[in-house]
Amino acid sequence: MDSASLRGRAVVNVQQAQKIGTVEDVLFDLPENKIGGLVLQGGLFRGGPTVAWSEVRSVGKDAVMVDATGEGGGVGRDEEGRLTRLNAFRSIKVVTDTGNLGGNLSGADIDTATGQVNHYVVTTPDGGGLFRSAPTFALPPQAILGVGPDLLTVDASVIETSTASGRAARAPSRPRPSARQRRIARLTARSCRERGNGGNAALCPLESWDSGGVRTI
Repeated sequence: MDSASLRGRAVVNVQQAQKIGTVEDVLFDLPENKIGGLVLQGGLFRGGPTVAWSEVRSVGKDAVMVDATGEGGGVGRDEEGRLTRLNAFRSIKVVTDTGNLGGNLSGADIDTATGQVNHYVVTTPDGGGLFRSAPTFALPPQAILGVGPDLLTVDASVIETSTASGRAARAPSRPRPSARQRRIARLTARSCRERGNGGNAALCPLESWDSGGVRTI
C-alpha cells in the first residue's frame, strides 16, 4: 500500500467503538525500515494525539483500527527524534556510494500487516517540467547503506538497475495501425506484386505489421 493513502483515514478504537481521530501523517523509523506510528490531526508538536504502530490492529480501506491503548500519546518522546514524517521525505536526499545524487525520497510502499517498508519511492533530480512529473524509481530497503538526518546513502548498483528499468518501462509505445492503414498497406503490396515492380517482386513491401504498429519492409 502507498503510505500516503493512509492520510485522511479514520482511526477507530476497537474496544470503545469510537473514532479517535483522522490520520494526518505517517511516522517512519528509517533505520529499521518500518512505520513507527501515525500522527492524528492536531498531533505531534501541536498538542494532539499520536498512535504507535504497535497499537494498530488492522488497516481497512476506510479506517485504521486500533486497540484500547491507542488513545493518543502512543509515540513516546524518546522516539520522536528518530522518526521521520512522510511529509518530510522530500527533504531527504538519496546519494550513492559512488558519489552521485540519485534523487529525493518522495514516498514508501508498506506492508500494512507488519508495518515494514516494501520499498521507498525516489524522485530523480532530472526530468519533469511544467506539464510532466519527474521520473521515479523504487528503492529496496536492503540497498540502503546509511541513514542520516537529511541523507540516505545507497548501493549505486541498485540505483543504476532501478533507473534503467524505469526508463525501459516509460519508453513510449508506438500506436497501432488503424484498419484503414492496414487496408492501404495490403492494397499497395498487392498492386506492387501484380505489376511485378520491374520484374523484382522482392522490392515490394510486405503486408505484415509488427506489434508496435510499424510495417515490416
